[in-house]
Amino acid sequence: MKKILASAALAALAALAFPACATPRRDGEIIGDYKEITAVELGEKLNTFGQNGLFGDSNEEDWKFGADIENNIGFEAEARTAEGGSPVFFCGAELTGQTQFVMTKQQENAQLKAKSSQRLTGNFGNGKKTNCSVVIYCGGKNVYFALSGLDGFMGTKDGKYFAECDPVKKVGAALSYLQKNTAELPEIMQKYKLKAFWDGSAGIKLKLSADQSSAYAALARATGLAEEKVRTDVKFDTCTAELYLETDADGGFIRAGLIMDMDCKFDLGGEVFGSPVSGYFKLKADISAEKFAGEIILPSAEELAEYKKTDCLKK
Repeated sequence: MKKILASAALAALAALAFPACATPRRDGEIIGDYKEITAVELGEKLNTFGQNGLFGDSNEEDWKFGADIENNIGFEAEARTAEGGSPVFFCGAELTGQTQFVMTKQQENAQLKAKSSQRLTGNFGNGKKTNCSVVIYCGGKNVYFALSGLDGFMGTKDGKYFAECDPVKKVGAALSYLQKNTAELPEIMQKYKLKAFWDGSAGIKLKLSADQSSAYAALARATGLAEEKVRTDVKFDTCTAELYLETDADGGFIRAGLIMDMDCKFDLGGEVFGSPVSGYFKLKADISAEKFAGEIILPSAEELAEYKKTDCLKK
């Protein structure tokens, strides 16, 4: 169980390059009577829970796991190569959507059904406002996606396409990574200066909190620069992140959430990009996930026959 939650924390740390600040009762927040605990105390508490895994025992013949994920992510960024010069990069956009998936095991074979609807609106520096959407279906060994509103954005045309990529294998690998990763949560907390809060009144409610210190530690590791150098080059006005996880008494997944807010300015030398770059970055994100036991209805075979094959997902 310790390794399971350590893996969940490690996955969230990928977002700490864009850390954030939580506000009460936003989507993704899990309310609880939390008490701060140390990394050692958390490790001891996790050892008392069951070992079936965060997503259940996939070795069981009737294993099934599903999740319903909602995302609302807004971001804005600008970069300049010279002080006072024209921006070489600008974007300001919002990505909203919902993803549902269910994995099952039948006669030793895993099966996946999934649907995701996403909408992207904003300005990507091309003088046009982008308002596009994508609907994605996963079934069998193919991924199907219907694109609309792109109008040539990033060289992509509207239409219906499918690609071979074995989504069962990819989603299964992601779940396995989260469930079996060998990283230790106490070590992660110390490495990235996280704080842990615990509510064990019924099952587990865990909150991991990150602030500017966590962000500087993560950025230093990502760039290879000394943390003192990162603190000089990057200045945060707002910077915290909160990762929530709730499980039942046996450590089985119930829900999770991630809340982020970040507002920073940067003035980087040539160590990272090869030439000096300055600018700013803002991010606000609410992501929530709940266990999903419903059914996902895919389009009919006749409807899927309208999709054209593409190699865009090949390595």
